[in-house]
Amino acid sequence: MSDPVRQTELELHYVHRGDRISMVWRRRKSWGRSFMGRKGGKQPRREVYLRTLVNLTNPSEVRGILQLGTTTFKTRTLSPELLIFAHRILPWRYRNLAVMSDRPTRHLLFADQDGTASYSEFQMSSGERSVLRLSKDISELSDALVLIDEVDTGLHPHTQAQTMLELQRSALRNRLQVIVASHSPVVIDSVPPEGRIFLDRDGGNAEVRLAPMYRDIIQKALYGQSRDQLSILCEDAVAEGVINGVLDVLNIRLGLRHDDVLIGRNTGREEFPGHINALGKFGKLRDFIVVLDGDSRHLLGRIKATAE
Repeated sequence: MSDPVRQTELELHYVHRGDRISMVWRRRKSWGRSFMGRKGGKQPRREVYLRTLVNLTNPSEVRGILQLGTTTFKTRTLSPELLIFAHRILPWRYRNLAVMSDRPTRHLLFADQDGTASYSEFQMSSGERSVLRLSKDISELSDALVLIDEVDTGLHPHTQAQTMLELQRSALRNRLQVIVASHSPVVIDSVPPEGRIFLDRDGGNAEVRLAPMYRDIIQKALYGQSRDQLSILCEDAVAEGVINGVLDVLNIRLGLRHDDVLIGRNTGREEFPGHINALGKFGKLRDFIVVLDGDSRHLLGRIKATAE
């Protein structure tokens, strides 16, 4: 794999221990960094935890532990914080959780529930193993960056919501910055709108780009939460009021309920062509009615071209 981009520049601004720090990473022939003229600048270091799908597969990487006969194993009982994390997410009560390892990168989890015998990761469901591994890894982190790929993998929707809630609690309690990747509408709903980042892939050159912030009506359409609903996208509160007045009459005539129609507004009229493009990619245009004010006629050509 090679990176076709020869010149890259990343500009970072962040707060560390009350100080605002700015720095630039540049790639020419090699990567270099500068602190925007600030002499003696240093990049703050913090612990980083990364969990990918590889960490969630059947724990074949630890099968060797069971086959080694001459290695000295260490057994460690996990912290009480892990039990709290697990009990708030999973429907079981754990009496004890422990990890057996012969090296830092090779370990095997054991759980002991009330009224059951101790069992290892090999007897766990993928969801239970996912939550326990995540809990073990981040329960003792502090001032760290946590990156989780496909956080919903193997989890029931209710468990997804509980996991996101506990991650937010851990972030506040232990000063963690948590970034998760997901396609789950349950996970997306668990994150405040200002904390959501949408990525889109250009089918022409497979380039991944940052998509515009979608309003709730667009998010619900793209992530399957507006099934059997007609969505109407308008510009402002006045337009919404007019549409509601029309619907008050039509709903009675057509036998529609109030929640059969979803109205969204305040997206910014210049963003409408982008919304149309996104809805078209997901095959959702037939579920939408776009209402523009009279002074937005100049957008009709762009919207029509995008929809075609």
